Amino acid sequence: MDIHCIGTGGGRFCLTTQQRATGGFMIEHEDTSMYVDPGPGALVRGLDHGITFGSVDALFISHAHIDHYGDGEALIEAITQGCKNDRGHLITNEIVLEGQSDTSGVLSSYHRNHIGQTSMIDAEDIVDLEPWSLTVTATDHKDIQTNGFCAEIEGTTIGYIPDTSYTDDLIPQYRDADYLIINTLRPVDKDWKGHLNLEEAVNLVETIEPEKAFLQHFGMNFVTSFRTQVEWLQDYDPAVPITLCSDMTTYSLEDQGLEQFV
Repeated sequence: MDIHCIGTGGGRFCLTTQQRATGGFMIEHEDTSMYVDPGPGALVRGLDHGITFGSVDALFISHAHIDHYGDGEALIEAITQGCKNDRGHLITNEIVLEGQSDTSGVLSSYHRNHIGQTSMIDAEDIVDLEPWSLTVTATDHKDIQTNGFCAEIEGTTIGYIPDTSYTDDLIPQYRDADYLIINTLRPVDKDWKGHLNLEEAVNLVETIEPEKAFLQHFGMNFVTSFRTQVEWLQDYDPAVPITLCSDMTTYSLEDQGLEQFV
């Protein structure tokens, strides 16, 4: 079971400078794979990393911010082999698909019509991605609907916590996760509404107690102080192994030699 981190950057300044790529990640186990939050660069960097998009089974988009959906249409083109083969499963929420009062959806009707299946999700929905099962979660990301998931994969559960403020409501939603992937935009000493900083992410990990946690989707303030964040984490010495993920890197959940800090 692998997590392919294509781009571990987030926010507008990583997006516009690509000091950390903004391509999102893919979860893969045996013959099933799901690409998550395809920000700008997902297609090109994914191809460079060896992903065969024509075999990707599902595309999950957590919310309608460009660093999470920017390459969504390009990936639909790749998953459907140029919109010639209606296949794949798009999993996302109503705002991504339909927009809200002052915006339209962020994916064209042309691309939506060429994906094999679409699930419009809300919190607590269960999506069948045979042989996986996804339970949809909800986070507190400013004023836009944002959804994560817990994916049950042959007895192992991977939880994805997308952009969110720290809230105790997260804990019961992810209590059963064996592994966590957490968007951690901000460094330890900087808060920003709708996003976790490093200390808040570590607190979540220690409360939920997965086997391992993978932090990613770092903002520019995190990236430019990365060594300081690593040193803080080493001094803190969390009880649960935590990896600060790198671009264009595959992490195997079965790898017992996984380094705690990257």
